[in-house]
Amino acid sequence: MQAWKLGPALAAGNTVVMKLAEQTPLTGLRVGELALEAGMPPGVLNLVAGMGETAGAALCSHMDVDKIAFTGSTEVGHMVMKAAAESNMKKVTLELGGKVRDGGMVPVGRACTSPSRPSLPPSPRPASI
Repeated sequence: MQAWKLGPALAAGNTVVMKLAEQTPLTGLRVGELALEAGMPPGVLNLVAGMGETAGAALCSHMDVDKIAFTGSTEVGHMVMKAAAESNMKKVTLELGGKVRDGGMVPVGRACTSPSRPSLPPSPRPASI
């Protein structure tokens, strides 16, 4: 997940401030160490460990942050949008919710992907479907 967010932002020439997942901050910090070892200049990738209620909220409402990309629950997505709107109207990209099963939302665990819902062109469809 960290690579999905970092790669495009850094390739476009941006600096990044990333709040790490509360459950896996050490993995994210190791990626930062590897980036420095690989020659990334200090200050290009900035990692923040902390709880969403404090560190995440501070980033969402900070006037010098121009864009927020958030992956998580719909409930927190609403809070991100509100903080972005009430601060400097920063751009926001949200990836929210889980899979639909029997008409209800079900969390997908650690992977925010849904390989059970492939996106297919309208025609022709593969014979396996």
